[in-house]
Amino acid sequence: MRWHPPGVRHYLALMCMIMLASPAYALELLKVHPDNPIYFQAGDNSQALYLSGAYAARSLQDLEGYPFPFAAHLKTLVDNDMNLTTLVSRVGGSSAGFFLDPTIYRRSSGSGTALDGGAKFDLTQLNDAYFERLKQRVSDLNDNGVYVIYTLFNSFDGERKQYREYILFEKNPFNINNNINNIDVDTNANDIGEELYRLPLPTHIKAIQEAYIKRVVDTLNPFNNVLYEVCNECLIDSKDWQIWVSESIKNYQGPKTKQHLVGISGIFYGISNIELAQSPATDWWQPGAFKPQPRSLWDRLITLDWRQAKPDSQSAAFELFTSPPSASGEFGNKPIIFNSDHFRPSAVTVDWVWKSISRGLHPLSYETRNLKKTGAKAHTAGLFLNGERDSENVHATIKSTRYFASKMHLQTMFPVRSLSSTEYALADSGEEYLIYQPDNGPFTVHGLLAKNTYQLEWFNVSLNRTVASSTIPATGASMNFTPPFSNGPAILYLKRSSISKQR
Repeated sequence: MRWHPPGVRHYLALMCMIMLASPAYALELLKVHPDNPIYFQAGDNSQALYLSGAYAARSLQDLEGYPFPFAAHLKTLVDNDMNLTTLVSRVGGSSAGFFLDPTIYRRSSGSGTALDGGAKFDLTQLNDAYFERLKQRVSDLNDNGVYVIYTLFNSFDGERKQYREYILFEKNPFNINNNINNIDVDTNANDIGEELYRLPLPTHIKAIQEAYIKRVVDTLNPFNNVLYEVCNECLIDSKDWQIWVSESIKNYQGPKTKQHLVGISGIFYGISNIELAQSPATDWWQPGAFKPQPRSLWDRLITLDWRQAKPDSQSAAFELFTSPPSASGEFGNKPIIFNSDHFRPSAVTVDWVWKSISRGLHPLSYETRNLKKTGAKAHTAGLFLNGERDSENVHATIKSTRYFASKMHLQTMFPVRSLSSTEYALADSGEEYLIYQPDNGPFTVHGLLAKNTYQLEWFNVSLNRTVASSTIPATGASMNFTPPFSNGPAILYLKRSSISKQR
């Protein structure tokens, strides 16, 4: 019998429990819904698909000595009916002062020491252990009914000089001090590797990135539950490079069995969300909190701790968090995965989740601990927000949004602010409504069909449960509704059931 260390034995036991307790899923390949492009479609199923879930930043690569509790993470997703998560890559050899394992590129023992204290990297040798880990994690998620975004690149590996006390590019394998190939991407000698994310790429760097992209596609193409994200929070000047990566993925997977959707997340300080939403390079996208900024701000951003270089960003982030955009109009031509990391990291609320679904968005909660404040052992905690209770509330709320999504005919429903005085209305006018009242008190719903009967369901957000259901006649095109409780926000679900006999 093969021996496994205690931590691995615990992981394997928990994974077996999850597999035994979970139903068998047969996820279908995602595409954008042809009739309602703010949602996805799974295979040939005509029903529009709403994605929602949570993820942790280091759920793919472990910190040295502190393996990520992936089985517990997966159990959290399954128990709360979440169908979306993210696996984020880091090319660097270390993160937050700890070695990453496994790394994307192989270390070459006996060829010198990198700046992180480990052996130098061979950039011509991709690490089999990394891709085996990636394949297994995606497979485990697929078997449990969870779609996964794989983020290929990460600007924190080199596009910024400093994050807190950590010098980022110092540990990057593309730093000439860290590889055996004599490769130095820092052509402008500013001690930053932003050249990795810019066109034109030097021929040898382009070849290395292409080899990595192809290996990712070869590894993940057999799975139906995959979405690709080009880069996590890339900055100004990266747009053309991100388009090139997106096109490289699509061109390489073109002759293969499966065609996975590719998305681009908000490009900080370099492109408006409208331009990103309308880019043909994106099948889906994630908004960022930052509006285009002057070049002088970029110069500050890459030379300082990046938190010091965003003086006006908080207002944009607060606006996205408190009043999410509607997935309609100029933003309504493709699905929006509303990743809280890009404007409100680790501070998601129940209110934000309900606002997201009622605006036609797919909420994705970024949850992790601050290692500087809590120590590396926090890495083993999995998903959390500001506290365990916060996480439980948000996760339970995501589960409730999935319940309502399963009831609704989403392919005909769009966010229309004018259909409710609350301005949070996902609706097929006259037929079906999901209304969110973020405050106490009555509100008005518009567009109802007079003399028709509607099924009604009241959901108490604070209690996270349905508290009343009935049928009501529509007495006019607009009707006032008052929640049957006074303790906080409410959800009203209406669905037309028949023409009333009233005259």
